[in-house]
Amino acid sequence: MPATANIYVLATGGTFAMEPALGGALAPMTLDRLARLLPAPESVAPGISITLDGLEPLIDSSAITPADWGRIAERIGAAYAAHDGFVVLHGTDTLAHTASALSFLFEHLAKPVVVTGAMVPLVLPGTDAARNYRSALALAAYRATGLPCASEVLVAFGDHVLRGCRARKNGGAAEGAFDSPHCPPLGAIGESVTLFADCLRPAPPPGAAFAAQTTVDDGVVDFTLFPGVGARHVTRALGHGDVSGVVLRAYGSGNAPDEPEFLAALNAAISVNGKLALVVSQNALGSVSPGKYAASLPLFAFGALSGGDMTPEAAFAKLAVTLGAHRGDEARKRLLADLRGERSL
Repeated sequence: MPATANIYVLATGGTFAMEPALGGALAPMTLDRLARLLPAPESVAPGISITLDGLEPLIDSSAITPADWGRIAERIGAAYAAHDGFVVLHGTDTLAHTASALSFLFEHLAKPVVVTGAMVPLVLPGTDAARNYRSALALAAYRATGLPCASEVLVAFGDHVLRGCRARKNGGAAEGAFDSPHCPPLGAIGESVTLFADCLRPAPPPGAAFAAQTTVDDGVVDFTLFPGVGARHVTRALGHGDVSGVVLRAYGSGNAPDEPEFLAALNAAISVNGKLALVVSQNALGSVSPGKYAASLPLFAFGALSGGDMTPEAAFAKLAVTLGAHRGDEARKRLLADLRGERSL
């Protein structure tokens, strides 16, 4: 008899689960209709069964919030013991943010969590939804498909399997809509799905108990440096009392203007008011190297932390998740560590 795999599928919304409504605009379909349209599990492999669940209502991914990351983690946490793997259907605009957040929200994850979506709705001609879903299901149902068990969050999209906390949407065609700078793909998708076992993160140690964090700090902001940025911009973005942290998208390897008032405003936010700042590069293939240029030194003198080669999406999610459970030195320690393969050390 073939091995069996019971998979929990969570629909959150996005293009995958939309259909034309009155007037032609795309709108979310009902969960019942999605259940009727999803490819049958046996089209992937014998022995796969699914439990379909969904957020109510389904959310366009542009409306996803950090609180929704906690809701998704809570649903998977509740279903964890009874299922062998997990598939999350998600809109593409913020898919990389959610995949990153889930990577950090799960501790001692021993089963695959696969995030996927589509550039074209499941109901329309030329859709990539069915193929992406089957790929994600094959990865999640490793017990039935014979693939290695990935003890981490993955993104299955188009031709690639990517680490969740390394994925970025690049706006390309369906086959290459996502890539992962600084991290090679973990697998390839063609006629079948291939997973590169030697690229996967190790399974948690025996006896380590799975846990799902569900609290995420909603006071993190994403601030991009731009020509002419000044003290007034910093104060407006970071001066509010409910801002707890900032992902600072600096130039190149961590460079910033040396204008005194601008630097004083940053110092007030970071050093004086204690807002955690995580610095990443604006460059798609960039990496922060404090001290490589003199222009980078002031940021880190104020106590900002280097995000290394983390993607902005991973940095934002990691900061929000970290501040949801930790403060002070423990938070700084976790932000500088490589927790889920999100940064090169």
